[in-house]
Amino acid sequence: MAKKKRYNGNDQRLAREISLQSLFCLFNTSDPNFIADSLFKRKSELEALTKSNLNSGDLIDLLRMFINVYNLKNSNKRSQLLAITHSEEFVNNIKHFLQCNINSKYLKEAIDLIMYFVDVNINELPISDVCYNRFYSLLKVLNDVLADDNISYHYWTHELCLLLQKKIIHREQTKHSWKDLNIYPCPVDLFEKKDIMPNKINGAYKNTDEYLDTIFKLLKEDYEGSLREGILQMKAELRGARTTEKEILVYNNINIERIETDEKPMNGIIHRIAFSIGDKENQLVNTNKPLKYGSLLLFSQCSQFTTFHLATVVEDVELQNTEGSSYKVLKVSFVDNLSQIKSYWQYTMLESKKLFKPYYEVLHAIQSKSIDNFPMEKYIVYLDTTPCFPKYLSTTTEYKIDCKSIKLFSNTSWPNDLLNLDPSQVEALRAALTHELVLIQGPPGSGKTHLAQKIIDILIDNKGLLSTPILLISSDNYSVDVILEPMVLKERNVIRLGSQTKSSVLKKNLLNNKLKPCGRDIKIKIERIKESLMRKMNENGENIEKLIDSLKKEQTSYRKMRDENFALQILSTKVDVIGGTTAGCARLNHLLEKVQPEVVIVENANDVLEAHVIAALSEGCKHLILIGDHKQLKPYISNRNLENYDLDVSLFERMMRSGMKSCVLKEQHRMRPEIASLLSPTVYQIMKYHPAVRNLPKIRGMERNMFFINHEVAENKKKDEDNSFSNSYEGDLLLGLANYLLLQGYSTNDITILVPYAEQLKYMIRAAKTYPLLKDVEILTIDIYAGRENTIILLSLVRSQSAGIGFLSNNNKIVVALSRAKSGLYIIGNMKTLMSGSDLWVSLNAVLKKKQAIGRSINLECEAHKTIIAVSKTEDFKLSEWGRCGLQCNLPLKCGHVCKLKCHPLLEKHATYICRQPCSRFCEKNLHKCRKKCYEECGQCNELVAAVLPCGHSTKKKCGDHKDQKVICAEPTIVSVLCCLRKVVPCWESNSCFYRKVEGPI
Repeated sequence: MAKKKRYNGNDQRLAREISLQSLFCLFNTSDPNFIADSLFKRKSELEALTKSNLNSGDLIDLLRMFINVYNLKNSNKRSQLLAITHSEEFVNNIKHFLQCNINSKYLKEAIDLIMYFVDVNINELPISDVCYNRFYSLLKVLNDVLADDNISYHYWTHELCLLLQKKIIHREQTKHSWKDLNIYPCPVDLFEKKDIMPNKINGAYKNTDEYLDTIFKLLKEDYEGSLREGILQMKAELRGARTTEKEILVYNNINIERIETDEKPMNGIIHRIAFSIGDKENQLVNTNKPLKYGSLLLFSQCSQFTTFHLATVVEDVELQNTEGSSYKVLKVSFVDNLSQIKSYWQYTMLESKKLFKPYYEVLHAIQSKSIDNFPMEKYIVYLDTTPCFPKYLSTTTEYKIDCKSIKLFSNTSWPNDLLNLDPSQVEALRAALTHELVLIQGPPGSGKTHLAQKIIDILIDNKGLLSTPILLISSDNYSVDVILEPMVLKERNVIRLGSQTKSSVLKKNLLNNKLKPCGRDIKIKIERIKESLMRKMNENGENIEKLIDSLKKEQTSYRKMRDENFALQILSTKVDVIGGTTAGCARLNHLLEKVQPEVVIVENANDVLEAHVIAALSEGCKHLILIGDHKQLKPYISNRNLENYDLDVSLFERMMRSGMKSCVLKEQHRMRPEIASLLSPTVYQIMKYHPAVRNLPKIRGMERNMFFINHEVAENKKKDEDNSFSNSYEGDLLLGLANYLLLQGYSTNDITILVPYAEQLKYMIRAAKTYPLLKDVEILTIDIYAGRENTIILLSLVRSQSAGIGFLSNNNKIVVALSRAKSGLYIIGNMKTLMSGSDLWVSLNAVLKKKQAIGRSINLECEAHKTIIAVSKTEDFKLSEWGRCGLQCNLPLKCGHVCKLKCHPLLEKHATYICRQPCSRFCEKNLHKCRKKCYEECGQCNELVAAVLPCGHSTKKKCGDHKDQKVICAEPTIVSVLCCLRKVVPCWESNSCFYRKVEGPI
């Protein structure tokens, strides 16, 4: 047995070298990180101090000073410093103080400080019965000295004691299998140090059990870590700290209005809750933001949330207004311990900003996996990169492709121009059809989505070898819809999982719209159990466990029957493709296990978490095609600390790192070469250009098709509670540029504005309302726009004159931001700041300078006059009414005159222009010039010309009169009447039977 270390007089002197007075000054500095760094330098001295015999005043000072350590954002530094206070000597110091100072003037403040000390350290204690019991005994002493009327602290110590007891009981929980762990977080999960294995990215796993255990626990910790951090932030605020990056929202004074049932068979008993909003106690609540279905809520009577009840949101019902107060009403479903939920209690409620339901569905799907028949085990678990062909093929298999019969495994049967694909796409297509697991990697715009569509088409056209539908998955709805829409238009038999599609084409192909429901009898039985359970709960809430078990049993039966029915319909109706997001597939995991898709295609596989891919694979999977680009976005994770555990490494990237050969698409079909030059060879060594991108039209109204506006205007001052950033200068300038481009004849569908931060997004959406033309222009974050493209991209980088550049130092995000534009890319940022945080920006700056595409102002070019206008601020866009140079147009019109308007966009203005100059056209006989205005119809020529009439007289008539048009001659003519009298009449009248013409003068 190791001897206990004793501190002698020299140790005592060493402890005193770090005086309490100097510590007090140190802890009063404003920067907690400076405190931590200073303490780390004198860590041994601090440890000696905590183990020395401290008097009451020194102990209180030390506990008071440690509050700054509790509030440190850096969890590693916080843990290392707090570990110093876990010693038996320091805990005994606190116990001795409590026992000897029951009536001391220090006691009231000391109890607050000791409660904070215990509460914070419970989350930091190593997994050890010795440490647990040490702090448990401290709580017992603390509880004994509390005054009887101090109910809140008695409750708090009681909760902490319960938590320590649970920690002792569950001390071995970290050794439990992934199969046995509860998916829902419990207090032990949130207030216990985790010993988690990292994702193995450079080697094989021992077996499937170790593999599934690792990815399950990493994903579980991804959610719990952010929730844990949120609770710690809330506790820090209760201690007076100011925090940023809030992970949770806090709602106080929650009342349970009533208990009711829900018509959906898979929902349990519903509790209807209500709470006031907009008051000081709920100032964090955004009343316009509904709580999402499936969001996880924590309810506790203790504001410290040492113990809690869990519930999920069923429905955000309404906003009620009564007597000047507003109330939010929710329907929630408690996860367990229904008998402990009391309607007459008031609760504090926490809402995690991270949506829990996708985590739950994926974790639940993983737990349903069998280690005995795990799909693609050879590759995924044991990293055997030797390619094999899918088990449903043979070496003699032939496919009908592009009206040609092609032997899949023949080296001479594959033409290079197949399906109008480029050679690298043909090679990738061949690998996709012949390899059991294939990786297809392509730079932005290289036709990955187009290739995925071709692969699916070929598999459907040759589906005699497949007995089940193809499964298409991706991390986002847009990527799924883009591939499935053409399938529906080709009258393929498609089923779209989930309900979040924005495609009107796919609405009728949604699962519930395509298939017929079943299970009416079980639904009735479930409803009756719910009613019985509700009656019991309204009476006394006791002895309800059997009813709850019965309800769960019937719900399981209903789900099985529903899935079997849907699977039967899918297989019997010969569905070609099933498509959905990874979260949607995980939710319907039991259905997919019954359908057993043999081919699974993962689109944008680079940004899909490995656990999400595994959740979608059924035991029947024989062919896995991963399409993506590991140099673009990585999978999103909530807990950034897990980057150190490689949770953000996708299956796609892990297989590439492990040496599996990938098919690389080399020809770029999106960006004009000058835009693509930002990425090649800086990021992609080989990038060829399809002829079409070399002939893209020049951007109207701009001197250059690509430009970086370099500035030094500082970003906006960050709000204390916000970790996002904005830059109003950049936002205003890009909005002015977008408005200018619309005036050049571009449509709102041609332009997208991208930003890296949510705060900049909010600012620009608000500011865009001052520009009527920008109403329908998309303003989005870079991450959301991944996988999409547009004619013109305007990119705001925000960070300027800041200590760091955040995730703009992430090469993957930079690649996505710079590769969305087809014809025009206009960027605004502070290049000096950007280069200070990333070597890639240094390379990009060199490329931009070489192309003379960076400067303090961007040049607009008048299409008509080729005049150049330099713009560096929003006011510079105040040009002519139509966003042009302001000179007179003077361009020739169709009529031959010149346009007298001020310079304007040419496309529509000349078509509707009213020319008011004298008409320059001549009549049909080309004798007379038109006397009207140019815009007026010339009509018939009204000039008088000489004409000889049939009667022999001469007259004048309008030039435009037709030859056969009858003219009445009014020339005086002598006629004789029957009585031989002479008379003068108009010529036209002389032809009367009563007259006879007489020759001679009148």
